[in-house]
Amino acid sequence: QSAMKDILESSQGVDHPYLRTHRGHRRTYIVVAGDKEMAGSYNANILNMAYEEISRQTSECHVVTVGMVATQFFLKRGIEPEYEVAGIAQDPSLFNATQLAYNVMESFDANRTDEICIFFTLYCGEDGRPVLEPRMKRLLPIRLTDFQNIKAEERLTDVIYNPSPQELFDQLVPQFLISRIYDSLVQSYASEHFSRMNAMQSATRNADELRADIEKVLSFLPGKKRLNLHAIYAETDGKPVKRNEIEPKHFARWADWAKEHELGLDFNPSYFSHPMMKDGLTLSSPDAGVRRFWVEHGIACRTIAESFGKKLRNTCITNFWVPDGFKDTPFDRLSPRERLADSLDKIFASPCNPRYNRDAVECKLFGIGAESCTVGSHEFYMGYAMKNGKLLCLDAGHFHPTEVISDKITSTLMFLDEILLHVSRGVRWDSDHVVTMTEELRAIAEEIVRHNYDRRVHIGLDYFDASINRVMAWTIGARNMYKALLMALTEPAAIIRKAEKSGDKSSRLAWMEEAKTLPFGAIWEEYCRRHNVPGANWIDEAKTYEKEVLAKRG
Repeated sequence: QSAMKDILESSQGVDHPYLRTHRGHRRTYIVVAGDKEMAGSYNANILNMAYEEISRQTSECHVVTVGMVATQFFLKRGIEPEYEVAGIAQDPSLFNATQLAYNVMESFDANRTDEICIFFTLYCGEDGRPVLEPRMKRLLPIRLTDFQNIKAEERLTDVIYNPSPQELFDQLVPQFLISRIYDSLVQSYASEHFSRMNAMQSATRNADELRADIEKVLSFLPGKKRLNLHAIYAETDGKPVKRNEIEPKHFARWADWAKEHELGLDFNPSYFSHPMMKDGLTLSSPDAGVRRFWVEHGIACRTIAESFGKKLRNTCITNFWVPDGFKDTPFDRLSPRERLADSLDKIFASPCNPRYNRDAVECKLFGIGAESCTVGSHEFYMGYAMKNGKLLCLDAGHFHPTEVISDKITSTLMFLDEILLHVSRGVRWDSDHVVTMTEELRAIAEEIVRHNYDRRVHIGLDYFDASINRVMAWTIGARNMYKALLMALTEPAAIIRKAEKSGDKSSRLAWMEEAKTLPFGAIWEEYCRRHNVPGANWIDEAKTYEKEVLAKRG
């Protein structure tokens, strides 16, 4: 950059298309946010700033989004990105910066835009301290003011360039643009991680609010209930604690609270959003130090889960979901899977009383940043669960959109004693949307009820939606799961089974369709009344809670 500044200041006649500033007013905005929520105000701050700027534009405007949160944000506001880049928010490599730079240069070269700006989050201020400040900077066209903070080399009266200043400048311009994009990606990446870690460390302050919200949700739910905690919900009294050093004492308040409310607790290690996740890998990393850290995290989590089981006299299920994978096609798929299996073996070698803790392993087809290969695939974990006597976890949002977990329940339970379900709702290839009364939700409940699997299938709900308040989201999904089970219990099962066994397919179909419109609402309302929870009027009560409690929090 100092060389470019020197050339611009001292050389006459240097010209480049990227220096021309009076082409027009068409703008392209690159907006860098995260691929996931739960990072404090990181995403909201940069996205709101970008939206305000874009909304003010009266001339032609294009948006390029980096990160799934940014894409969803603009789509919900009726702005369709010119193109979307997923995965690189978690992998700000020079290669990814180069690809993005050449894409925007191509748009500028083709005269489709006159100015290109990037929205990012500045991590460090001039004093080296984190500031997490949303920023916008212009990438193209290049101006001399872009170099005002660059200290030029000692000025010489006569400088001879070889190649010429023009040739040198032409070669430096793309590198300059790549470096600016790379810097923005790295700054944003560091800011997101800092925000996420801050959010975790402030769990002590927020845990009471979270428990209050959960209590409100529980008041809307009839029947038995459990709560599934992630390791990131540790309460450390404001002191930083490494994930491989968490202990039962960091969850003591959760355990006391669960006992007071007669709840069972389940647990999840948190293999994500951490600097020790290297190149998208944790337990399968080729770096022995990285693997050791995450093995220790898994062992610590099983110890915490066992303490839950002892205190609550209710077996805790610890579910291992590891997001390791590759964005592009790897040459060697075997080695990372061998490392993952070895790491899991080391974790489960640590003694743990099955009376108090049971282990589950969760598969996934692919994910953001792991589009080409997921190390812990369905086949990997099914084999591992069968070989090692673990529960297999099937997540409704972790398969191809044409696959359903309802069809997998009977198949897996022919060879496994028990399974764990994460009931979610996938939308195309994105998972974890609020559970609604879909045909698949009803089919899941029907498979459990029709085959008397109620003691062999553990049902967990796995979803979030940052666009609505969490009390409403949790309640809607959980009540739908209860309703689906109750609907399945009210099926005329004996009649339908008899028709099927006799080969009367027409009667079977007729009764299955009639069952869909049998009076269910009155049964649900009576079920809620018997458990002293509101029926449809829970919505008014939840909105009052939102107004009087949630809206007043800082």
